[in-house]
Amino acid sequence: MYTENYLEVYYYEDPNFIRLSKYGAPANQESLIFSEVDFKWNVNDVEKFRKYGNFTCRFTSLDGKKVIYTKANMVNYPLGSSDEILPTHIKCPSPLWNGAEQAKLDISCNGVDFLGDFAFTFSEVLDVYRIVPLAGPNEGLTKVKMYGSGFTGTKDEIYFKWGVIDTEKEVKEQVLEYIWNEQDFAAHAMVEGSEIL
Repeated sequence: MYTENYLEVYYYEDPNFIRLSKYGAPANQESLIFSEVDFKWNVNDVEKFRKYGNFTCRFTSLDGKKVIYTKANMVNYPLGSSDEILPTHIKCPSPLWNGAEQAKLDISCNGVDFLGDFAFTFSEVLDVYRIVPLAGPNEGLTKVKMYGSGFTGTKDEIYFKWGVIDTEKEVKEQVLEYIWNEQDFAAHAMVEGSEIL
């Protein structure tokens, strides 16, 4: 459809936002949230959604005094699915929030009209104060206790990421020799350069 100014506008059927992958996040974490969506692809044009979509998540405190918007986008879930598959979800990050609080999450396809009205909980700040013990054998199976704040209740799963830090041992004398050689080379180059001028 075109207006008299030949600006293209189009209408779409409102999608249904079905459920969220999580209904809460720690106040100090930007957690990814996925919303399962019925985009009504039988009547809506996926290419127009991709081209003109302004997907936005709006987090609002229950008293309405605090509102934060985050950028969202359409995705195929699970992530890594073929791009030929029609999008099934909206993905957006939760914002940093000031303290533990109940809020509301709404989602928009055009950045103006919001739907969803999901209850969302910002829990206390996630922080690890202490880990006991700090070491264990390579074989694993050591029971580790973590003390901190912001761990959610038993109905939500808590994930921990374990990794290694690769470091390479350097000989101090070799590093010092390298630094001296670099400085010596730079000094000679300056002298030679000034002689040419």
